[in-house]
Amino acid sequence: MQINIKTERLIIRNLIPNDAEDYFQIFGNPLIAKYDDFSPITREEADENISDIIKAYSSNSQEQEIGAELLEENKIVGVLYLKEENSYVLTGYHFNEKYHGKGLAAEAVKAFIDYLEKNQTKEIRAIVDPLNENSIKLLKKLSFVFVEEKKTKTENNVTREEYIYKKM
Repeated sequence: MQINIKTERLIIRNLIPNDAEDYFQIFGNPLIAKYDDFSPITREEADENISDIIKAYSSNSQEQEIGAELLEENKIVGVLYLKEENSYVLTGYHFNEKYHGKGLAAEAVKAFIDYLEKNQTKEIRAIVDPLNENSIKLLKKLSFVFVEEKKTKTENNVTREEYIYKKM
């Protein structure tokens, strides 16, 4: 999947090898990882992940990660997630902590959801940690409603809860 969406301040686009440091700044941060089922990654793992993400683009994988680049800094400040399921697409997002509170996640997620609504017919769902109040507020602002609570296992085999919302 090739994505290139421009908003006022962002370009939502496929990740490239040069994005590995920005990716690390997001996924290497323990405060970001606490709201998901992964441990903070190393810089080396960021390179490996970016390589795998790029391979997934060309293999038409059911799971994709897309970057949100801040135009004024030419920097990936967020990563959007997309997974195609049988009857819906599941999305999620992570943003660099330094850019929280600036409306960038709202701008990126809205543009991404608009793109999905225009380019596919499946129901759109979002996954969020029940403790991530800001992400839940954002989803509600974008007309998502709570559907279910889901239990998943982390990489350390710890059970955690996640909420699923769907776009109305």
